[in-house]
Amino acid sequence: MPETTAEGRLPVDEPDKAAAVAGFVVGLLLLPLQLLTSQLFVVVIPPMILVASVLYLLARRRHPRRLVGVLPATAGLLAAGLVFLGSGSLVAVAVATGGRSVPFFGLAAVIGSVLLGQILLVSDDGLRPGVVVAEVLVFAIAVRVAALVTTPGLVGVDSWTHLTEYAAAIRDSGRLAAISDVKYYMAPLYHVLVVLFADAVGISLRTALYLSLGLTLPLMGLFVYGAAQHVLPVRWSLFALAVYTVGDHVVRWGIHIIPTSLGLLFFLAVLYCVTRLFYADDRRPLYAVAVLLSVAIVVTHQVSAFVLAVVLGAGVVGQVISRVVGIETSGGWFDGHARPVNMTGLFVLELALILVAWSQTPYRDGSFLTGIAESLQRSIQTDFGFLNLAGNSGGGGAEAASIPTSVAFLDSVGFFLLLFAVLLGLLALLHRRAIGRPALAYATVTVVLLTITLGLPAMGIRSFVPGRWYGFMYAPMAIVAAAGCLFVFRRLPRSATVAGILLIAAVFPGAMLIAHKGTPDQPVFDDHYQRFAYSESELAAVDTVRAQHAEHTVYTDHPYRTVFERTGAAPVELVTTDGGATPGEPVVYRRYQSSGAPIAESEAGPVKTQLSLETVCPTERDRLYANSDVLICTEAA
Repeated sequence: MPETTAEGRLPVDEPDKAAAVAGFVVGLLLLPLQLLTSQLFVVVIPPMILVASVLYLLARRRHPRRLVGVLPATAGLLAAGLVFLGSGSLVAVAVATGGRSVPFFGLAAVIGSVLLGQILLVSDDGLRPGVVVAEVLVFAIAVRVAALVTTPGLVGVDSWTHLTEYAAAIRDSGRLAAISDVKYYMAPLYHVLVVLFADAVGISLRTALYLSLGLTLPLMGLFVYGAAQHVLPVRWSLFALAVYTVGDHVVRWGIHIIPTSLGLLFFLAVLYCVTRLFYADDRRPLYAVAVLLSVAIVVTHQVSAFVLAVVLGAGVVGQVISRVVGIETSGGWFDGHARPVNMTGLFVLELALILVAWSQTPYRDGSFLTGIAESLQRSIQTDFGFLNLAGNSGGGGAEAASIPTSVAFLDSVGFFLLLFAVLLGLLALLHRRAIGRPALAYATVTVVLLTITLGLPAMGIRSFVPGRWYGFMYAPMAIVAAAGCLFVFRRLPRSATVAGILLIAAVFPGAMLIAHKGTPDQPVFDDHYQRFAYSESELAAVDTVRAQHAEHTVYTDHPYRTVFERTGAAPVELVTTDGGATPGEPVVYRRYQSSGAPIAESEAGPVKTQLSLETVCPTERDRLYANSDVLICTEAA
């Protein structure tokens, strides 16, 4: 596509250069923060901003050239065969090795590398977009289904509540009023859909969930691909699709299937519709679908609806900026021939729907709207402060405090690679030959989401549940990252370009796939990150407690205690690090406590520590129940 200059009244002649210089200065000023905290993101991100700014400034000095794949068409056919064969083997490997084990992730990493290498290195003649899309989707399904079919029960924490309590209550009573006292009374779409599917087919709720959403969610990357096709060449649209599909938080919501998962699906559909609006001749059907999806997301999940409102609001801001500076798209390499889009109506509608729904949503002793407002006010009054990072980890303070830096870096390296490419992309979208309405919209949305997800928690503000935003944020990030890689690789020397492509293909897929947020069923670093899935024996012990000890308070580790809580088996407290217990109350030991990353109660509060059988259930205690993984004991009264 020829590169032409976007015309307009830009405040500076070279906005991308000005932004890169500003980024260099900001990165330099942020470097001393490493002296104040050892938090990994604070240590890594400032030098990353520095390097990205310098790399972009060096690349923009060179004339762009056409990127040509270095591998022949036969390599593309071979890669496709390997991806299909390998993806088909993933489930078999998971079943044979007892879950998504280290061999599973090793094979998955190789397949992901072959897939990205195929997209970036195969010649134009050998790159068949339809085949590559099929490869990505088959791979995505295999990665997620392997977790679902090898995990007894459910993966995660909230899934037990949504399925065994809310959905089960609706199914048993046949009425939505069964959950009238919880916040999902005004957002029941996920539960109703699962119940309707289960009743229609005559299957259990768990099976219905997996056959419906479990098989649909791996396909949601198609919306990212569809959006990217309007602003990027096909090779880089495929790259955005692959990058998004293997994202740790994207995989997470494909195996920990809760309303957030369905909300993410609706969000991506709206993102596609809004992007398509820039280029459609007849916009009425797209507006109608976007409105329908906006309503659907409000009655599905509160956080997802708020994320959509923020994104639409950021898009409005981007459009206002483009009008203020007089930007007109004229065939730039990112925007094509986009036309103005009025997002204000969609934003106002979404915001109004949220306010109405939240004001009627039961939450604690009031409405969800007042509850969130009070939570934000408390957070600002008590937690707000520069680098107030306590509790910023999605796994909780007890987990984050004891993770070695090397493990934390390996767990985050995939995100860091993505963020580095996004920084390049944000600068590239400000280039005079790229800047336009869609470019400003995507840049604004990405910056706003990064600020809420990374910036606000660094200031102590976590009321917006930032850990839930990553899967949504990865969609614009994948597209912006693809734009950044395209811009830089077209200008770097050929040898540097090939080296960069090989680095991304070799490291990124495997790094994302092993990250703990994408492996709640079986973390690779299982002695550092908690496993939120349970064996048949562990679930059998929960059933035993429900049947025989429901009136007692049970003592066990976190996260095992969540199953007792969420299924209503019995009241539960954290087991103590010294194994102390109230006489007559059951204490539950499981093998995981001696080999995994359980959390127990200490004098200083919850702490991640391994516990021996002798500590939790010493020989002098009475044995109430035992199976291959679990022992229940009690102190004689």
